[in-house]
Amino acid sequence: MAETFLSPIIEKLLQLLTEEAKSLKGVGREVESLKDELEIIQPFLRDAEAKSEKGEVNDAAKVWLKQIRKQADRIEDVVDEYLYHVEQHRHQRGFIGSLRKAGHYIKALKPVYDIASEIKDIKESLREIKDRGVGYGLRPLEHGSSSRSIDVERRDPRLGSLFMEEDEIVGIDGASKELIRRWTEGPSMRSVTSLVGQGGIGKTTLARKVYNDAAVKAHFDCCAWITVSQSYDMKKLLRITLRQVGGAGERIEEDCAEEELISLLRHHLQKQRYAIVFDDVWKKDFWEVMKHALPNNDKGSRIIITTRNVVVANLCNESCFDLVQELQTWSPEMAWQLFCKKAFCNDKSVGSCPQELEQLSREIISKCLGLPLVISTIGGLLSTKERVYSEWNHRITDRVLYKLWIAEGFVRKGKNKTLEEVAEEYLDELIQRSLVLFEVKNGVDRLCKVHDLMHDIILTRAGELCFCQTLSESKSSLSERIRRLSIHHTTETVSEMVRDYRIRSVFLFDIHKCSKSFLSYLFENFKLLKILDLQDAPLDNLPEEIGNLFHLRYLYLQGTKVKVLPKSIGKLRNLQTLDITDTLVRELPLEVNKLRNLRHLIALSINKDIGFSLDTYYGVGIREGIGRLEELQTLSRVEAYPDRVGFMKELQKLKNLKYLGILKVTAEMGKALGVSIEKMNHLEEFSLTSINEDEVLDLNNISSPPPFLHWLQLTCRLQHLPSWISKLHNLKGLELNFSRLTDEPLRCLKVLPNLAFLDMFEAYEGEELHFEEGGFQKLKELKLYNLEGLKVVKIDRGALPLLEKLVFVSFPLMKEMPPGIQHLTNLKYLKIRGMPREFVVRLQPDEGADYWKVQHVPHVDSSL
Repeated sequence: MAETFLSPIIEKLLQLLTEEAKSLKGVGREVESLKDELEIIQPFLRDAEAKSEKGEVNDAAKVWLKQIRKQADRIEDVVDEYLYHVEQHRHQRGFIGSLRKAGHYIKALKPVYDIASEIKDIKESLREIKDRGVGYGLRPLEHGSSSRSIDVERRDPRLGSLFMEEDEIVGIDGASKELIRRWTEGPSMRSVTSLVGQGGIGKTTLARKVYNDAAVKAHFDCCAWITVSQSYDMKKLLRITLRQVGGAGERIEEDCAEEELISLLRHHLQKQRYAIVFDDVWKKDFWEVMKHALPNNDKGSRIIITTRNVVVANLCNESCFDLVQELQTWSPEMAWQLFCKKAFCNDKSVGSCPQELEQLSREIISKCLGLPLVISTIGGLLSTKERVYSEWNHRITDRVLYKLWIAEGFVRKGKNKTLEEVAEEYLDELIQRSLVLFEVKNGVDRLCKVHDLMHDIILTRAGELCFCQTLSESKSSLSERIRRLSIHHTTETVSEMVRDYRIRSVFLFDIHKCSKSFLSYLFENFKLLKILDLQDAPLDNLPEEIGNLFHLRYLYLQGTKVKVLPKSIGKLRNLQTLDITDTLVRELPLEVNKLRNLRHLIALSINKDIGFSLDTYYGVGIREGIGRLEELQTLSRVEAYPDRVGFMKELQKLKNLKYLGILKVTAEMGKALGVSIEKMNHLEEFSLTSINEDEVLDLNNISSPPPFLHWLQLTCRLQHLPSWISKLHNLKGLELNFSRLTDEPLRCLKVLPNLAFLDMFEAYEGEELHFEEGGFQKLKELKLYNLEGLKVVKIDRGALPLLEKLVFVSFPLMKEMPPGIQHLTNLKYLKIRGMPREFVVRLQPDEGADYWKVQHVPHVDSSL
């Protein structure tokens, strides 16, 4: 707690002392005195934190903590406001002239406040607060002291056994089997099952277990999982449903009426046996509309609805084939078993509660009200090693979280570690404590989420602390001193409701209209913004006034229609992240090269109107000067023109790059690119795309590839597979697209000890691929597309022992399922598309000659 909100303030004061306050006579001493006062208070805060963990903080001490936080906010406001006006004055008068006329700083600040007077007032308030803390029984606690007497070893959450079984989480084995039977063996009439119960009782987990069952997937023609929640857009949900069931919802006109969407969905489902889950339904109005889109087509279609509202559940119970199933809280004995598994998993006797803790543990369980999620969460808080698995609604990648935390100043510098590495440690601990849930995407990104019940708790607490708040059509009142604002659905009331210039972060969600007047108000009044997230907002222009946001560190424009970045963006000298993914920006202004603190420049866009080709992805053009941005860790995806070779040479200066993506690469750039890549010792992901499919790239001039590279994507024609790839011992994922290799690539790739994902699209022109014994020991996913010359695939016993997912698409010359596929005992999913009719017929369960090779695979998805 103390380090969370005081340490960044102390660092900010140190920044002021070293960079600015020396030019203000008298103020420097006041700032240093204030810093000293905060350092004196920190040990008292540690004591308050330690007692809070043991439940020993009284109401008076809680008020004391709130007062400390308020003063910390005041200090941040003073410093940020001061620095903002200094920066404005620099642009008006010139920095050198300002240093010579230091007194003019104070004059510039007087319309807001006298900084020296404000600091004195804060300092006096802190002293009074500190004295009251002593009266509340708080004592100085040295750094490193804690209410715990034993340090708990941390471990990486991605190692070992990551999740408990679903049955262990909520005891749903019997219920799920019965629901699966109802879904696959019941009558031909459409039926609706409503799972009802309070938050945290396991409705979503039960529904997800049924939905993900292999027999269920095989039984139905199409399936969809739709998360509804309290605030929903019916037209958007109809579109999502259409898309998931194969109705191409994304190609429907934006202004399509609700009635038309219902008709389209109903028509598409009329001849299908469909299975749909509507998760987290709150309002009966939802079902009154949605039911008209779900035909009772006498094909055995099934629907599950999860809800906390009994009225909603009963409303869906319209026929004798429908069922309302109310989930019950756990018995004390079941709750005890789960709690012990979660809280005491580190003991030698796994799940055994120490005798001296039994009484306290049972008291804790009694307060969990028999809710498995609450039991699991509390148990996770008492054990930093166990994890729990649940389902995801809205998810955010770990990389985005790191950028946001760093922009906010939440991440403290670690010894010999980057800020991103420290942020990863923070997230690991939250996962270990079961406060954040995640799933792994492509073996690289972690998609993170908190459970809806935990989300409610966090929002309530965040509002109490004035940490953040939501503004929406249904919630139009805000607390004073709010620091972070999440705006949902509309921006029309913002100017009326938000008049506090101290807001640091603004996020927009599902905004249908975003006027220029809103942006003008934003840039004029929120001058201390650090984070501005305008994702998917209906914007086509970014005003020049964006350059006035001196403190801005994170600018997220993904999904907007912005075409040009204004030149004033070069004034954002604190900017760390610039994300213009899926915008219409095609070239960066030269002023971007002034952003010396920029760590992440992300510009990947996807053309969704064409199939996969070299033109599917496009980035932004970068001119000379990119080498000045020496803090860059992410540069993806960029196009180099007009001096392509010069651009490659400038890359040599970016030695901190971890993620690099380059488009429109020509053959002449190959040598310079190789020299640059060899100097990027921190590179972890690299993507390269040639200028066209006929441009042959020679990438063999790299003798010492980046040692930590774990993801490589080559979308280009290659004469030979680069030999240095076999040296990438940390490589987890490899994509080869349009490579047209004539030499069999597997001999080079089979030795990679950590390769888990391999994709090949038009990558090989030979007739045979041979997966030899002992090769690809860690591979989990293998996807092969458009190998038009391939006739035979051989899989030796002992090859691909961990393979879980296999995809074959468009091998026109292959007549039968590869021999040896029966040895892949771990295979869970097999997808076959675009193969010759003879190939598909041989896989049919009844008379197929090759069916015996794949009958052990739980889910086989095959069609012509």
